[in-house]
Amino acid sequence: MDRITQVSIRKHHDKPNRKYHNAAHLDHVLRMFRVLCVHDKISLSEEVKLAAYWAIAFHDWHIVAAKGVSAEDRSILVAKSKLKRTSVNAGLVETLINGTKHSPGLIKKDLAAYISDADLSILGSSKAIYKAYIINIKMECLAVYKITDAVYTKKRIEVLESFLVRNKQEKLFLTPAGKRFEKAATRNLQYELNSLQKQAICCFGWDLCWSL
Repeated sequence: MDRITQVSIRKHHDKPNRKYHNAAHLDHVLRMFRVLCVHDKISLSEEVKLAAYWAIAFHDWHIVAAKGVSAEDRSILVAKSKLKRTSVNAGLVETLINGTKHSPGLIKKDLAAYISDADLSILGSSKAIYKAYIINIKMECLAVYKITDAVYTKKRIEVLESFLVRNKQEKLFLTPAGKRFEKAATRNLQYELNSLQKQAICCFGWDLCWSL
């Protein structure tokens, strides 16, 4: 990846409204991807490494769906347009970005699972880091989606509950190395869910809380 493209990616991701899905997030995902692969002794060819790097760099280019097209699919289109002048395996890049949809049905036990686990590793971080994540993801959602606190609370509770159910039934983390995050992720997700539910009760009353 040339220097101009790298600068363009970082500039795009460091827009003021990107409080979480920013360049620091890309750096974190890339670092964790490497850590997970090394832990599980996954040997990657230079071609695959390059495709993984591109997938991570572009997986959050878009963070909002549009006209029925998911944010990930929109990001894939951007990545493919940038790849036209390169020898990077565009098909593999698409497969790896699809892994960040975090849908078990779309992820096989392959490299996409490592990118998925790296992307979700923030959920299994320390309490201090997770609390900072809670603040940043809320600020970003309020700014990007132009929603109220009440709507955010409702949608976020739905997301947290779905993550907890999946972590119990199918597991959020799909790689052997990623299993290390499961216990902390459950703790963090439950902590945030409890906090939001208490907030809903306090601010909006029982009726609204149950409607959430």
